[in-house]
Amino acid sequence: MKPTTVIVATDFSEPAAVAVARAAEIARRHETELVVVHASAPTPIIANANKEAVISSSERLQAMQQIRRANAERRLAALVEELNGNGLKVRGEILDGAPTHAIPAYAGERNAGLLVTGARGLTDDRMFIIGSVAEGIVRRARTNVLVVRGDGARDGFQRILVATDLTQASEAVIPMSLAIASADADAELMHVVDWGLSAPEVSGSHGSPLPDFEELWKEAVDEARTELDGFVERAGRTGSTIRHRVVEGVAAVEILKHVKAEDVDLLVVGKSNEDPPMHESVAERLVRQAPCSVLVARQLS
Repeated sequence: MKPTTVIVATDFSEPAAVAVARAAEIARRHETELVVVHASAPTPIIANANKEAVISSSERLQAMQQIRRANAERRLAALVEELNGNGLKVRGEILDGAPTHAIPAYAGERNAGLLVTGARGLTDDRMFIIGSVAEGIVRRARTNVLVVRGDGARDGFQRILVATDLTQASEAVIPMSLAIASADADAELMHVVDWGLSAPEVSGSHGSPLPDFEELWKEAVDEARTELDGFVERAGRTGSTIRHRVVEGVAAVEILKHVKAEDVDLLVVGKSNEDPPMHESVAERLVRQAPCSVLVARQLS
């Protein structure tokens, strides 16, 4: 599965430049259009009891916004010109509104196959570092979102970890994961048999053993391995290694532990479109805490 239109968000910061380079690489490899977008929310007007002061302040803020937009248009045009060519078709769009709302909405309206953003960036006035913009985009987007971390030194993603809950929806994210990786990438599927916030009880209320527990737990682990065997077989990818593992523990903890231990450069997690827009999912927590790039693949209901 190759991505259709690739959209990448930029605020012209260094992290955004890395995201743009990664998006361009993916779009070029799959011969698909790349759209570079920049979103800018109007500066809010602070109410004042003095009507004339409010009008004057509003006029000044509107003038500032026009200057900012003109500056963004100039920088975006230069970026598009730099990217165009060498088998890559690029265009730019200026969006009105807050990035966390305008960018996901734009991607949804155009049924984009992939939305790319940096993990951190700067506000329009370049005064405040934002750590929540990527999470806000992930929360509201209804398409696949790639949150890019790192300096982009590696040519393509080489080590991929796909965290799966063994549902059909989570299996469906595998083709997109492989599509944006290097052709010879080392990919691993991982399922965590999760006991929640604490280890499960292994004895009854009076200290009596639960003889069936170990057997039931072993069956759950064996079933997970069988399911992952099927995932790998159906993926049917050549040119790269696809491994799988089943571990026991708390899902987010084990995933992050494995990412760090194996020097993973792309973590893939699924997110259901059934999640309420303001609900923080496991995917958003991993976007915040993972030291590598994260692909949040939407699981369509």
